Amino acid sequence: MRRAIRTKYRRKSSTSRTSPCLDPSANRHPRNADGLFYVANGECMACGAPENEASTLMSHDDVSGHCFFSHQPANQEETDSAIRALWASCCGAVRYGGDDESVLVRLHQIGMSSCCDNSPAQIPASERRTSGLFRYQAPNGQPAEVHALAESLARGFYGDCSDFKFSAGNVSFRCEWGITGDRSSIRLNLQLRPDGKWLLRFTENEPAQLGFAISAERVLRRMPGVFEVEWFTNDQIRDGQIAGKPHPD
Repeated sequence: MRRAIRTKYRRKSSTSRTSPCLDPSANRHPRNADGLFYVANGECMACGAPENEASTLMSHDDVSGHCFFSHQPANQEETDSAIRALWASCCGAVRYGGDDESVLVRLHQIGMSSCCDNSPAQIPASERRTSGLFRYQAPNGQPAEVHALAESLARGFYGDCSDFKFSAGNVSFRCEWGITGDRSSIRLNLQLRPDGKWLLRFTENEPAQLGFAISAERVLRRMPGVFEVEWFTNDQIRDGQIAGKPHPD
């Protein structure tokens, strides 16, 4: 079951997070597999969100509901899942204890420095890469059909997608989630550019945009016919930057 994208509570970001012990890595849940990603003992809220992002790497205690890493990432795809699990943690219990520069940079750029035991050699500027560019070829070899593309993308999101608006080479729709009386929403826009690439952007609900970009990246990479997916900040798109990053996170 996919989790709802929501504005999540975060501890105040800092270069070192307050922890019950001076060395956060000494506070690992005992069932964590040996390795760089771990869950701090006693801090899990049993929300299930990290496990949803890294289902092949994480499990939970049947009695307490406390999650832990049952396996460590063995390749880039699994490392990406572990990073998403850390991002998804509602209370900051999921942590990274390694010193891989590329992983530390990614986590610092999305505001998760407080969940790292170490810091990168150079602290990077924060980046919210919520604009995506990609190419799409319909699986049957026919030209891309905007209705089918939008509907395929919408099916990958949690929540209710509606209010589809179509025009030549453009489409937008709204995604809503939450309970009656406390609903949140965000709008996704797709535009076919002159260079043949599709531009995906979000409007409204800025705090939720990075979460939806992370979900959109996962959906796009699983969609037949989608390739050359890259992510940019809104400023980079506006300035015409050519090369993006493979992930929003």
